[in-house]
Formats: sequence, C-alpha cells, structure tokens
Amino acid sequence: MTRIVPMKLAARLFGAVLFNLFALAAFGQTGSITGTISDPSSAAVVNASINAKNAETGAVFQSGTSNTGNYVIRVPAGTYELTVETSGFKKYVRSNVLVQTATDTRLDVTLEVGATTETITVTEQSPLLKTESGEMSHIVTTAQVNQLPIISIGAGQGLRDPLQQIVLLPAPSTPSAANRRLARVLS
Repeated sequence: MTRIVPMKLAARLFGAVLFNLFALAAFGQTGSITGTISDPSSAAVVNASINAKNAETGAVFQSGTSNTGNYVIRVPAGTYELTVETSGFKKYVRSNVLVQTATDTRLDVTLEVGATTETITVTEQSPLLKTESGEMSHIVTTAQVNQLPIISIGAGQGLRDPLQQIVLLPAPSTPSAANRRLARVLS
C-alpha cells in the first residue's frame, strides 16, 4: 500500500503542474482594446455595440459601452478590425488595430450622426498613444545588442557589459558625478 500513495501523489502533482503551465500560457497571450465612444459634442454614447474581428482567424469578440461610454475587449494578441454601431449614428470601422501581448491598446471613437446604413471607414491612422499608464517601453533588437562593444577577458574571450544596453534607449540619463556626491551626502 505504501507504493500506491506515492504514485497517486506523483500523478496529482504532475496534473497540477501541467494545469498551471497551460493556464500561464493562456494568460500571457492576451491583450485588450479599450477606449471611449462619444458623439460629436463629446458626450458619452451608451450601449453601443462593439465588435473586434481578428484579421488572421476571423474570430469575432463582442462588447458594449458602459454608462460612461467606456469599453474594454479582452482579445488574443493579433491584428483586428474594430466596428462600432449604435442607432442614430453612422457605423464606424477601423482596420489594422494591433493588439500586443499584455498591453492595452487605446482607441477612442467619435461617432458621426447619421443612419446606421452609412459607414465611416478609417484607413489612415496615426500610431496609438498609450494613455492608460505612465509606463514607457522600448524594444532593443538582437542586432543592436550585437553591435555593442565587447570587453576582452583572458585569451580572446569577450563579454558584453549589460549596462551598455542603456545607450540603446532613447534619451538615457546617467547620474553625473555631482549628483552622485549629493546622493551620498543626503543618505
């Protein structure tokens, strides 16, 4: 009987680990489209129907606006076509909305008054500005890192200084000698 208990325990442990791996994989591959739907006078549009259609798979994700005109649609990472419809306004369609993993893509929409049979299609777009948080990010490519100087160690082996990656970021700032002295005095 002592051999059965460890085998059951091992099977349960394996199942729990497997479940958690799948849960983490599913959690990390989504992002969201969020924003506010308003009319030409900047008043919130309530109960607007919002559809996000994945350009690659054709999957459609639906949502609606709240009492304040806000909406959030959680979707897998990819490129989407966003459609907004409500009575008394023209249908709004915007394609090439890029959603990246673990990010909020903000898309505020101002609807025009008209019949729902009329459609406004946005084809030219400016890059979306992230206004949900003060977070800043920058992508450093492998090619950029490979072009950093190598510190020679020993006979021909080299090592890249990880702090040198700071120079690849826009407007990096390093503390000056005066600021370092001031920090030592204040601490």
